Formats: sequence, structure tokens, C-alpha cells
Amino acid sequence: MNGNSGENAYTIIETLHKSRQFCVYKARNYFSGRIVTIKTNEQRFRSDADQVSQLRDEAETGLRLRHPSIRETIGLFEDGGTVYMVSEYLEGDPLNDILRIPRVDISYSQAIKWTQQLLDALEHAHKHLILHLNLNPTNIIITSDYDLKVLGFGKSPHAWKNADPEQHAFHPVLFTSPEVFSEKNPDERSDIWSAAVISWLLLRGRLPWELDRRDSPSIQKEQTLAQYPLSPDQPGRHIPPWLFSILNKALQPDPARRFASAAEMREAIANQEEVALEIDGVGPASSKPGAIFPGDNQFSPLGVPAINSEPSLSDTQPGIGRQSRGVDPEPVKRPGDVTVEGPAHKIPIKSEAASAEIKKLQKTFRVLGIISACIFVYIILKYYVIRDGAIFSRARHGDSPAQVADAKQKVANEPLEMISVLGETAVIGNNGPDAKSDEYPLLQVKLSSFMISPREITREQWAMANPGYKVCGNDKDLPVTGITFDEVVAFCNEKSRLDNLEPCYEYLGNGVSCDFNASGYRLPTEAEWEYVAKARRTDAFTPYSGSSVANVVAWYSENSGGSLHPVGQKQPNQIGIYDLSGNAAEWVWNWYSSYASVTDLAFAGPDQGTDKVIRGGSFKDPAENIRVTSRAHGKPYAKADHIGFRVVRKK
Repeated sequence: MNGNSGENAYTIIETLHKSRQFCVYKARNYFSGRIVTIKTNEQRFRSDADQVSQLRDEAETGLRLRHPSIRETIGLFEDGGTVYMVSEYLEGDPLNDILRIPRVDISYSQAIKWTQQLLDALEHAHKHLILHLNLNPTNIIITSDYDLKVLGFGKSPHAWKNADPEQHAFHPVLFTSPEVFSEKNPDERSDIWSAAVISWLLLRGRLPWELDRRDSPSIQKEQTLAQYPLSPDQPGRHIPPWLFSILNKALQPDPARRFASAAEMREAIANQEEVALEIDGVGPASSKPGAIFPGDNQFSPLGVPAINSEPSLSDTQPGIGRQSRGVDPEPVKRPGDVTVEGPAHKIPIKSEAASAEIKKLQKTFRVLGIISACIFVYIILKYYVIRDGAIFSRARHGDSPAQVADAKQKVANEPLEMISVLGETAVIGNNGPDAKSDEYPLLQVKLSSFMISPREITREQWAMANPGYKVCGNDKDLPVTGITFDEVVAFCNEKSRLDNLEPCYEYLGNGVSCDFNASGYRLPTEAEWEYVAKARRTDAFTPYSGSSVANVVAWYSENSGGSLHPVGQKQPNQIGIYDLSGNAAEWVWNWYSSYASVTDLAFAGPDQGTDKVIRGGSFKDPAENIRVTSRAHGKPYAKADHIGFRVVRKK
């Protein structure tokens, strides 16, 4: 492709992916300079008519689709007898790579957003009479703007058969609808089934089924069908009952009982509709809270409005998918029913004996219900009397108002403790023998004076700006973790408002900008963080913040017992700042990049990127990862139980 004349002249930059059948390259157009992705058949398949035809079909299908959530297909050309498909180049990561990140936890709001974008893409394709039939995490890209893009329209519906089980964390067959797997006639509802599996994975952090990974993909597929309907008691993050019911409906083995269209499923999610399910031998299944979805229904991450878990549809409503196709639901048969055949309907009626027996049972249940209600009221009254009495008793014996408020799970707002740090010209990085490749070359930076929180932000402090966040007395002093970079930004702005300070962050399109001259709270830059971790020493700094001995200043893998610890229990560094090494790793402002590519690290560092920097290491990390110069990074939309933060302010 080098040196060709015409618009299809490209220079290969790098190989992005190779499989048994195809090669994918990053390339630059010789004339326009546009960066693109080029896909072609692997060398030994370039004369294979079926493989060439498959690539042509994929390209021609892609050219018919133009949608923000579908990767753009630019064209198809032939050079020297080899066929090439040209598509837009996307900065980002395949979803399967993101899901393989250890301890990754995608935020609830981000998972909902990506589900909606996926359904939007499917709706557009289905309007053009195009099915995907290969939806799985390898065919989804998460861009650097944190948007979802679908690719792979036009592939063979049985492409999963060629997938190597050893090379896939999530084998494509597990995302293939039952009818595609059994080679029956698929339709748009087949894509809905696959989209629901992906959505479940995003929301709950695991596949919907318990599988034996030692089994073949085909046997695993059979196991998935045997586990329907899905149970809310499976391991994984809790989701609201209304959303659980939507996913269960979309995953019905029978396509007629799923949503009729991607638009219908998307609207159900947008309206938070709780839907009824039709299950063979059971009838329309109730999904009211406390019926088949026990547990806490509250789910309100910072920056995300509280979800209304009340059902919006009757539990007796038949399945939407069947109704929309004009099919009368089968009547529910119960013991004692007799079916009378009519010209057009089956009408269930009860025999006299069965009716008498049912009335007897109903009377018994009423009596038991009254007794249970009385016991329940007694327990509730006793609990509240004892609880409130205990609260007031503690208050009388000298507990502080803050302790009383904590017992009631209400946290009053208080200003954050901050320590002043004198700015100066400093050096960050490490060129010593223990340095990793991303810790050098050394960078000289000029820092203005600022203030920093001496301890990591605690769960109690997090609750000040997020009233929906519950904190109990035993863990209020633990660092808050399991939060995304984006949620931290929201916290900083809200806490600034509560403290009558000017917020630093502003949302611009898909990105966030920071006003470093504002008076409010913000994340430290990477330079500020390392400067204080080195206790302002730029020459002979210690490996860990405050000491050459990790155990003195840090909770890490060898002494933490595998858990977080209250902030400030270890020795501070020389300027009075705790836990900069270990305990919770910490988000900082900068995009992650090589130091060699950075020209202005004094404030924001690189202007763009895909990952945000994480510093300090955590209670899970070995000693080498909690050094003051050690760097890690993660997606801004991801979160983990070992990542927290601290804040800075303008002095």
C-alpha cells in the first residue's frame, strides 16, 4: 500500500491485531493524512473466495450505516489482488480489554450510558434491515471520550465457531443468542439478547450465569440456557429491581417473549419501567421489590440521581414482547382448574371441590398473615424504641453531636483539614536503579504554593457532599474507595459549594476542564502529589513517603491483612502528610503518558489521553509499587476497592 497513486494510498504505522484469518493495521492516508484502520485477509486466506467474500460483505454492510455509536466504514479497495477494508481509527480500548483489567469496576451511570448507546446503534442498524449477530466485547470499542462504538456488522453469524477458547476471557458463544447458536432463523431480537448479556456484564461485573470454565464453550452455552430465569441472588453488584426485570426479559430463551425492538428496551430503561416476565409453567412473573428481587433497592452513586425502584407496570401484565406481536398470553393454570374450550378462547374455571379447598387455605393464610403482621409491628416498635433510647442515652453521657448524627447515618458538613505547602522549583521522577521505565527522564517543574489534605478523604467526608451515601461509625474513618475519577470531580465541586468556595471543574462536552485559579477543592496534579510525597526533597528522597522502611509509614500487602485501614494510623512524612504510600491508591489530575512526551507538567500535564494517573499504591500492592515515584493508571470511568483520593486548594 505504500507509494500507490490515487486516494487509496496508505502508509502502515503499526499492526493493531492479528488473528488466524485477518490482519488489522493502523495506517495514514498518503494525501489527506487521516489516520485509519485497515483490515485485510491474512496472507494464506487472500486467495480464499469465502474469506474474501466475508470481508467484502462486512465492508459493504458498514458503508450502509452512519451512526455516532457505530464505527464508520470509509471504503473498500483492492491492491495487487488483495482486498482491504478501511474504517475510522478510534482512540480507545476494546471492551474485552477493559473488562480484563484486574479489579475493574465500571460505574453504574457509565454502564447505563453504554447500554443506551449500544441499543441506539442496534435500532439504527435494524431500521436498515441489518442484523449484527456477533455482538460481544471484542466488537465494541470504548473511545477516549468514554463513548461506545460498535463494529463488526456484516460478519458471519457463526464467527464464534472460529474463536479460540484459550484466547478469550469471554468466549463469543456466550454472547450468541440461543437461536443463532442452534442455527435457527434469527431476527432483531437476537441482537437484543446479546446486548442484554453485555449490559449485565457492565452493570454487575460478571456474566449472568455460573459456569464451569473447564467445559467447552458449547457446553457452557447449554448451561446458560438451563439457568433461566436469572436470580438476583447471584454474586455481583446489586442493580435496581426494575433494571433486573428488563434484563431478564431481554434474555428470555424464547425470542417471542423478549422486547420487540431495541427501541422498546431502550425506552424501558429510560423510563425505569419494571416489566413482567412470562415463564413456562409459571405465567407472568412478578418482579416487585421483595417478591423475586429481595434486598436493598437503594443505589445512588455520587453524581447520579437516585433510582426509583417502584414498579411502573402491573405485575399481572403479560410479556410486552408477545403483546406487541398480537399473541394472546396463555392463561395461568393452577391446581384444580378445569379448561373449557370455546370457539376462540380457553377459559379457566374452578371445580366446586377445588374452590372449597382454596377458600379453606385462604382463610388459614389470612389468620397467619394477621399473626405475622402483629409480630412484625412489635419488632419494629421495639427496635425503634431501643435504638432511639440508646442514641439519647449516649448523648446524655457526653457523646458529641457528630457521634449522635453518625448513629443516625447523617453527616453534617465540616471544612476539610488542609496543610499549607510552599511552592518552588522541583524535580519529579526517578533515575535510580529501582526506577521503572515510566519514571524517567527527570522533569523540572515550577509549582505555586498550595494547600493539601493531610489524610485521604474518608467515607464520612465523602458523605458530606453525597447525602445518599451511607456510612456507619465503624468505617467512617476509612478512606473512601470504589469511586471513579468522574465521581471525584463531582465531589470536589459539590464540597466546594458547601464550603462557599468557587468550584474548579467545568464540564465541556465529554471532557472536564480545571480552573487552577479557583478557590475550591481539586485533585492534585501529578507534580504536586510527588512533590509532597517526597516531602519537598528533590535530592535524597526516601523510597516511601516519610521513611526508607515501608512498614513505618505504609499499609501494603505485607502488613495490611488484605484490607483498608483508618487514615492517619501510620507515621506521617516530614511535612505532616499521611498515607501517601499505601492504604488507598490515589487519583490525581493528570492524563497518563511518558515523561519524555510532557512539556508542561507544572499544572495539567498532557492535554488529553485515555487513562488518568494513580499514585501511591495501596494495601494490596507490594513494596515496589508504593514508592513515591511509582506510577499506575486507570480509565476515568472505572473504579476499584483500593483507589481513593485526597484534595488540594489554592493557597
